[in-house]
Amino acid sequence: MTTLEVSLRFPQDLLRFFYWVIFRPFTLRQILEHLDPPLISAMSLFARSWRTSYTRRSLTLLALFYIGLVPWLAAIGLGMVLAARGAPMNWLTLAFCLLVGIALSLTFSLGFCVAFLTPFSLAVTIFSSSGFTLIHALLFSFGLGLAYSLTSKPAKWGLTAGLVYGAVFALLDGPWPGLGIGASFLAGFFRLPLYLLEAPLTWWLASRASKVDASRLWSFQPFLWDELIWFPLPGLDIHLQALFRQDPALASQALISVRDSFRQGWVVKSK
Repeated sequence: MTTLEVSLRFPQDLLRFFYWVIFRPFTLRQILEHLDPPLISAMSLFARSWRTSYTRRSLTLLALFYIGLVPWLAAIGLGMVLAARGAPMNWLTLAFCLLVGIALSLTFSLGFCVAFLTPFSLAVTIFSSSGFTLIHALLFSFGLGLAYSLTSKPAKWGLTAGLVYGAVFALLDGPWPGLGIGASFLAGFFRLPLYLLEAPLTWWLASRASKVDASRLWSFQPFLWDELIWFPLPGLDIHLQALFRQDPALASQALISVRDSFRQGWVVKSK
């Protein structure tokens, strides 16, 4: 834990911080909870003690970059593009909505705040130009679902939220738009596009493990760099078996990693 804390520096680790927000939310949450005082919500960034700790100061500056700067850059940049193409742009509405969105998001977790504000800023910009369509609503719903997936909500919560979210829009805009918006939220919450890449990769690595160096391929297994994979990774057990045949010591360590991972413990139970 200490090594991870010290390794975060501003501005050198801007990309690493964003990677942790999206792909290592559990690690980031542990770091935030072990700070003194703990950083529970994004609002906690502004506690008086943020200057007293190097780790907390670095985290605060990294987070403020994505909370206070990136949304404005994204909104203004997209707004200028739309205005250049002749779209009417209400800059006052854009600024007001973005300020309200940033203020409200600060009451949520840091991960949600960082992941939510960029799609929100783009959606607000499009809305301020009177050009918000169903496609934009679908993309925003996906981003909203992805942001909520970082808040430690259980699967039942995600399913319920997606159904309610879709039902509300079905009442407002018709059944098919509501169905699409609800499905987009669920696709974001359960990170389906990522899984559609990670599942075939896992299977391919497993199919190669018995033919080449299984230990070298193991380091590329998706669950090692993406902590939030909701669904079973096919072939992970096959790769682990090949690893046991080739390198029992490494396989024992790998088994612990699988056991402690998010929703991949089925591999241990199947052995």
